[in-house]
Amino acid sequence: MTVENITTRSPGVTAHVMTMQDGANVSLIVTDECAIAVDLPMQASELADWRAGMSGVTSKPLRWIVFTSPERVSGDTLKLLAPVDKPAPKVLSVPTIIQDAGFTQLFAALEAAQPRSPEPLSAFELRKRGILPEFTFSEKMSLAAGSQPLNIEILHVGGVMPGSSFVFAREAGLVFAGDHIATDDPPVLYANSNLDKWIEALTAIQHDKKLTIVVPGRGKGYEAGAVSITLEFLKSTRAGLRRLAKAGKTRDAVASLVPGLMAIYHGKNTASPPAVSGSNAYTFSVAGQSLQLGLEQLYDQLARQMAADELRIANDELQNNPPVNP
Repeated sequence: MTVENITTRSPGVTAHVMTMQDGANVSLIVTDECAIAVDLPMQASELADWRAGMSGVTSKPLRWIVFTSPERVSGDTLKLLAPVDKPAPKVLSVPTIIQDAGFTQLFAALEAAQPRSPEPLSAFELRKRGILPEFTFSEKMSLAAGSQPLNIEILHVGGVMPGSSFVFAREAGLVFAGDHIATDDPPVLYANSNLDKWIEALTAIQHDKKLTIVVPGRGKGYEAGAVSITLEFLKSTRAGLRRLAKAGKTRDAVASLVPGLMAIYHGKNTASPPAVSGSNAYTFSVAGQSLQLGLEQLYDQLARQMAADELRIANDELQNNPPVNP
């Protein structure tokens, strides 16, 4: 794990980005009174490192944990953070937050894995069983932290997946984008990703001159310009998928998009994996395979949407111009 300490323009407010072994960034916003965590390690085995990293940058109490998407919620990690019946050392009991759709996705997964409880589950039971949070919101939620309150705004985006959000500390010039932004490899695309909302949200960040520190979900580079590479990738992805769909291509055709999209992140010679050995080649191949899988899932979604649109247009045409009986 590595830790990057970032000074903000607000006195007494700092940001700290911990990059875990899987490449995911988890962060802390620290004020003069408390700390707010943005996401947690996905691996329970890394929780001790996270705690050590947190105590290494601040002695302030942890007041909130905010998840930027349900994909960032790990049941194994949460069980270790859950409240317990008897005192135990170094066990946190901190309120946690996620957007409504993210909670719904997590709860559905829990119901599929476990028999439904006859009684409503309390916050204690939810965390004990490995699902949370206690607090959800629909479009926006605000928190106040610090003696001169710093406004923390959690804004639903729904780009990378329906329950995904941004976390802003605008007075400090900060935004935590979660997996909406990646700077080393392409971001992960999911079957329920919404490219239009994703692009719209990143464009808004890019045009907001008050935001000077943009923390990606994966990768380094915290200046506002870090948004550009993900935006270029998403716009190229959307254009390529639409082009293939309009041409009536099968989902296998999305493989033709992979080299050009990988080139946005890794240069122009990516038609085949680079001639290197070790982890770099492995990372490249995994990123390319993940990208193709995401493209296939999005292509299926786009094809269904286009078929539905064509059917709707045909029905509208039939209603507006009914056949004339001879």
